[in-house]
Amino acid sequence: DQELDANAVFAKLSALKSKDKDEGEE
Repeated sequence: DQELDANAVFAKLSALKSKDKDEGEE
């Protein structure tokens, strides 16, 4: 399903974004 793939990609990007944000604040 493209929808499942999109959700997976979005979750992956969100995780990376959160990780970068945490590292940036530290």
